[in-house]
Amino acid sequence: MSRCTRRRRGQASIELIASLGFVLLIFAVAGVGVLHRSRTASDLKTYLDVEVVGRTLTDNIETINQQGQGYWKLFSIPNYLRGGYDYNVSVKRGVLEIRWGGEGVWTHRLSSVNVTIINMDKGLDKQNKVKYTENGIQITGHRPNLRPLPGSFIVKDNETHAWVNCTVENDAHVDMESTDTLDIVVAMEYDDGTGNKAYNIQTVDGFRSYERRLIVFPETHLMQSWDPEEDYRFTVYVDNDTEINESIEFDNIAEDVKSK
Repeated sequence: MSRCTRRRRGQASIELIASLGFVLLIFAVAGVGVLHRSRTASDLKTYLDVEVVGRTLTDNIETINQQGQGYWKLFSIPNYLRGGYDYNVSVKRGVLEIRWGGEGVWTHRLSSVNVTIINMDKGLDKQNKVKYTENGIQITGHRPNLRPLPGSFIVKDNETHAWVNCTVENDAHVDMESTDTLDIVVAMEYDDGTGNKAYNIQTVDGFRSYERRLIVFPETHLMQSWDPEEDYRFTVYVDNDTEINESIEFDNIAEDVKSK
């Protein structure tokens, strides 16, 4: 075989390898482009999901803000965003913010700066409440909320000792679990600042949504000596040991000063 023939064959091999390398490079570039487009499409779907959650929250908050005090609405939000992303929702100085995936951020300025998320539960089978209260717009989760009603205390006495009845309500759209019980604790003290108290406890269960119930202590539940000339401070504690998971914990106490 001549040198010229060997040279031509070697050159052809080099050209073939170069051609194969060029083809592989084209496929690699195309693959990166497809992967990028696929990820871009996935990110877009996630962002659109965020938009739906954000608009759900915004529309409910703005509607309640327009309606005024006493109005409320229920809404649900998903457990996760498209792509399996967990997410966090917060409100800071009137700006609604959703964060997901470490870097994703969505914000919207609300018309009211007095909006508070006390708690919120995810899942389309759970309903959160947005309500316009005397303290502004509050968002609470899918949980009962037991509270004593201020001004509902009824002092009873048998001339020598006193006890008190009061009304407790479940101010939420969720029933108590049938297996849950909670204690209604009434403290009575002479209003002299000594801190000496007498206590009464009633255990109750089964509060339905928006139910109001008069908690009646029988006459045998005497508290302490009763002086009709003095004022007594009554304090009612509901669920004082946080036996159930409530949407609002800070409204579990009510106080009143009563005399005979």
